[in-house]
Parts: sequence; structure tokens; C-alpha cells
Amino acid sequence: MEALDDKGQIEGLGAASVMVMVLFMTLFGMTLHILPEVWWGTTLQFILFPILFFGSAVFIGFIFRKRLSESIVRTIERRTARRDALDYIADYFGMSYSSCPAGPNAAETWLLSKSWLPKNIKTAAAKERPSKVLPGVDVAKDAGVLFPMRVLASTEEKRKNYRDAAISRSDITDGFYGQRSGVTYNMFEWSEEINDTRTFHLTIVMNAPTKLLGYTELRARKIGWLPHERAKTLKSVGVPSSRFHSEFKLRTDDQVEARELFDPIVIESIIALGHGDAFRAVGYDDHVIFDFPGQDRFAFIDILTGRWSDESLRAGLTDIINALDLIDKIGAMFRLKA
Repeated sequence: MEALDDKGQIEGLGAASVMVMVLFMTLFGMTLHILPEVWWGTTLQFILFPILFFGSAVFIGFIFRKRLSESIVRTIERRTARRDALDYIADYFGMSYSSCPAGPNAAETWLLSKSWLPKNIKTAAAKERPSKVLPGVDVAKDAGVLFPMRVLASTEEKRKNYRDAAISRSDITDGFYGQRSGVTYNMFEWSEEINDTRTFHLTIVMNAPTKLLGYTELRARKIGWLPHERAKTLKSVGVPSSRFHSEFKLRTDDQVEARELFDPIVIESIIALGHGDAFRAVGYDDHVIFDFPGQDRFAFIDILTGRWSDESLRAGLTDIINALDLIDKIGAMFRLKA
């Protein structure tokens, strides 16, 4: 798929954004000049601020409506091409792909239902295939994995206040699912804002072939523990290999099972997938869950420009290979345990 070659389209949209700001600043400046500096004048300024901004955006959007709709259609087409590429990659590795593992975006669904939306946008969107909702998303939420790290790093009181918070559906993307080595798995990306920087997480949820007796967590020292109710009864134990003691922390209510679940072979696979950086892992009931914060691992294509990144593609494929290797190691561990 080709990159954008019509720079005029991008420049035109940039000019539209500038015109919105110029129109808004002009109208609001006139408002400040006209309204008296009394209590009701100040009140009107606060009321008119969002109204004038929204009105300016609507007015300029109407003027540039054709160019804007063409840009949206091309973005949808690139998104579809990206999905087709990930479908192909997933099939190559014996997986299936879901672009919306937590379900369709509510705002986008609402927008597409409106009669005033241009027909060409609806036509382009209709070509996109529906995505499978992955059950691993809810499992990760229940485990406390889909919990913003900025909350984890906060006080206990704030953690309790945010306990029922969940990452919005629009922040959960690029899901893969399948079965190998006797393990059914879901893996997907989700993201959050930390200090004005977007951090992506690769989360892998595995259904254990046999039920685990205890509750065990393993993490890098660079990241906090998961906010789970069963964590109150856990005790810290040594990591199964002395060379990992300084880098990782392990806590559990079943020491024997913990050392079997996160043995040195599994830990080596974790390091490979996490690039030696932060990670969290938990095993309980019939679930084994891993979470790796970092960069966007599937940024193969820029949706706005249509340009592919060979470097990101190679890195993403390597991560998929490492993720499948980790699943194989967990499957082997359960076969030995059985």
C-alpha cells in the first residue's frame, strides 16, 4: 500500500486546524472586548469559550468537509490494510487476529450510525470485518493487570478508589488468540498515559491445562505488585535461580507450585520477550497472565501516512516468536507437572 503522495491534502488539513484556532481566537477576543468586567460578563466568558471553539471547528469543518471525508476514508482504508497484514502474520504463526479484542469502539459505532455522516465514510467502514471479542481481556481486568501503573504507584487509598477502574475499549487493540502446547491463549496490547507519554503493554492470558492450587506473582523490581484481593495472604520467597534474585521478586501462598510455575527456563523466556525490562506475571486458578509494558510492538504502519516501518515489522515479528516460545514453555511446565 502506497504512502500519501498528495502533500496538499495533509497541508490542507493542517491549514484547516490553523483556521479553526484563528477564527476561535478572533471571536473570543471580540467577546472579551465587548463584555463588561462584571460578574455576569465573566460568567458569559466561561460559557461562550467552549461554544465558540466548537462552533469554529464545525464551521471550518463544513468548509473543508470534502477533503476531511476523503482523509477519513483513506485512514480507514489504511487501517483495513494493516488489519489484513496482521491477519496474514497471525495465520502464518497459527494464530487468529482481532483488531478490537475488547469489542467495537463505542464512539465510532455511534458516529457511524448517524445519518449525516458522509456516505463514502460509511461505505469504507462497512468493508471492515467484525472482530472477535477476546475473553482474556476480562480475565486480565479481574486479575488487576489492566490497571493503570500511575494508580499502582499511588497510595493505598487511591488504589482502592480506582479499584473498579478499567482501561477504555479504545485503548485495547491488536489481539491474537489460539491454542498451542496444550494451552489456550489470548494476547493483546493496551496503552495508558504516564507523564504525558503513552506506554503500551503486551498482555498474554493463558488458560492453564490444570488448575493451580495457589496464587503466585512474579515481577521485575522496576514495577509494582498487582492490586488483587488474594495478594494480602502472600509471602515473599526466593526466585528459583540465584542469578535472578537481584532483578525479580516472587511472592506466593504455595512455594512449591511457585518454583514450578516460574522456573529458570520460563524466566529466560520472560526476559527475552520483555527485553530485560519491566514485567508482571501472575498465576492462579486456571490462568497464567503476563504483562510487559514498553513501546508499541505492532506499529508496522502509520495510519495517517500509509508508510510501513521495516524496523518495527522485524521487531514485532521477533516479539511474536518470543511470546509463542513463552507459551510453549508454560505448556511444557504443565505437562511435567501432570
